[in-house]
Amino acid sequence: MPEESPIHVFLSSDESYAPHLAVTVVSILRNANPDDRFTFHVLSRGITETSRERLVRLAEGQGAALFFIEADANMLRTFEGVMVLHENDYVNVTSYLRLAVGELFPDLSRILYLDCDVVVRKSLSPLWKTDLAGHVLGAVEDQGFGEKMDFEKQLLGVSRYFNSGVLLIDLDLWRRECCGERCLEFARTNTLPTIWHDQSILNAVFKDQVLFLGQDWNLMACDAWRVTRQGRIPAGWEDAMNDPSIVHYTAAKPWLYETRHVLFEEDYWKALAETTWGDRKTLEGKAEKFRQCRARETWRHPREAALALLGLAEWPPALPNGLCLAISGSGK
Repeated sequence: MPEESPIHVFLSSDESYAPHLAVTVVSILRNANPDDRFTFHVLSRGITETSRERLVRLAEGQGAALFFIEADANMLRTFEGVMVLHENDYVNVTSYLRLAVGELFPDLSRILYLDCDVVVRKSLSPLWKTDLAGHVLGAVEDQGFGEKMDFEKQLLGVSRYFNSGVLLIDLDLWRRECCGERCLEFARTNTLPTIWHDQSILNAVFKDQVLFLGQDWNLMACDAWRVTRQGRIPAGWEDAMNDPSIVHYTAAKPWLYETRHVLFEEDYWKALAETTWGDRKTLEGKAEKFRQCRARETWRHPREAALALLGLAEWPPALPNGLCLAISGSGK
């Protein structure tokens, strides 16, 4: 029997996100089935040679392959020309380059795109083998709420809006239907405010060609935390909230002090501790920065700090539980 082809995972990162990319890779490999095989394709924007070597060793050490791909100058100019940035945006051309997925992978028939702020908690094999039933994309409905999301849906004329952090893509169909060109044409001619950039473009172009997957394949930790605080879990979220296959740190990052207690932060720190970006010295340095942030916060909000000290108000610990566990378990 011929050996089954590997799961092809597409990621895109710059140097600043290299540690989080490493977390995603580790989490995939740690939770793989014994017969899962992986090839990682990393679209690099300025990842240093040192970081590249560390990432390759990380993957190869667990039996996977990892390759870097580069966007040529013409491709960069094309996508830089259609970017529309808003004030305080953190998005750069790296995000838009996934719209060239058909051109980047001419020899593949299917690929799984993942953002680099996700952790994978189960085997990706069931997702990889999903029958897209003639749809170009498989994606999870965005779990965001509020006026901003409602406005975006209304602008794009969609009743269901998907998050683009996890995308299963039929590359044969993508190329056959000139999907990359359609995305660029929309970006060039559209006069609507694309609130979420390339994600808005994907929703506009593929609103009738997306297969919606189960919520557990892209649980957005920030929105999950919000509904938990409200004490109201929407129908269909129960299994995903309890045991998601993929956690996506959309608007709340465990490595940032302000959002350090996001749901499932322990998965991030556990995976980081298995990379060379998570040695004991680095983890302790992060803990010290969090403590410094707490000191500044206490100085700015003495009344709230005093009430918390008396047990009359909530004052979350300076260190998330996952970081404490990672430090205590690190012998490096």
